Amino acid sequence: MISSNYKNSTLSVIIATKDRFEYLRNCVDSILGQSVLPDEVVIVDGSVMEDFENKIRELFWNAHTTILTYTKSRATLTVDYNLGASKSRGELLTFVDDDTVLDEHYIEHVKDFFAKHTEENIGALSCKILDPAFRFTSQKQHFSVTNAISRIFFLQSMGDGKFKLSGLPTLIDPNTSELKMIEFIHGGSATHRRKVFEEFKFDESLPGGFNLNDDDLAYRISRKYQNYWTPKAFLFHKSHYVKNDRYMKSKSFIICHFYLKRKNYPKDFRHRFGFYWSLLGRVILELAISIKNQNISGLKGTFSGLINVCSNNIDPRNVI
Repeated sequence: MISSNYKNSTLSVIIATKDRFEYLRNCVDSILGQSVLPDEVVIVDGSVMEDFENKIRELFWNAHTTILTYTKSRATLTVDYNLGASKSRGELLTFVDDDTVLDEHYIEHVKDFFAKHTEENIGALSCKILDPAFRFTSQKQHFSVTNAISRIFFLQSMGDGKFKLSGLPTLIDPNTSELKMIEFIHGGSATHRRKVFEEFKFDESLPGGFNLNDDDLAYRISRKYQNYWTPKAFLFHKSHYVKNDRYMKSKSFIICHFYLKRKNYPKDFRHRFGFYWSLLGRVILELAISIKNQNISGLKGTFSGLINVCSNNIDPRNVI
């Protein structure tokens, strides 16, 4: 049995959505079907579709009348998340993507964790993300050229959930069965203590509005607080939708990575080496992907990003 001693902590679920009603409906249905309901669902709606607000409100007709807090926004994802947090009332802030479906005990496990871990140095809790086709699946990376490059050059790879010298994170295999103290937390499957989130927040000046926003927030929080990952609370990521523009994705990554270097990373030799070593690795990785896919758009985007950061000042404007 899961402990019911939640110490009366209130919890708000925050969802930023835009023109994806079918995904949002599945997400909301999974939230309203929780074994322990959240105290509030905050939806930040960036849609341009007509009558989207009424459709959202209809999803909550059979729920508690006060559970929905609706607000309109047509800004970036980081702005929407911060707006949702500012409109919320909960002591715990759970951020989920609109294309996820929560296991029925997700909220129960999250509240139970914070009931048992009341230390002031607790920052955030990251939860397990699974593929919708399998209840339990492994993301453990097998050997391949691209994975070998990622490990050698301090790019994102599987590991212990800590940040590398490059400032990029390792990810925990979702088959891990134990509670783990980590540094990196997924923005779309994380719960923050309100006072911790309000101390840091998402960086609204991040180039592109969302790229590496998880890395940035988690990095800053982990310098002061302890983050955790739990295998008990899990959700399914349904769409895996990312705009298939390899050029812009690669260019944006380089620009954001430079931005975070100037904003967050230590200036010592080890971290400088790790950062520039990862840039070399990114070029090699994109070259390998270009050869494999017979498409050089990602490689071109990488070089375009490098040219951009060498010719422009991208100092952070929102260092909190």
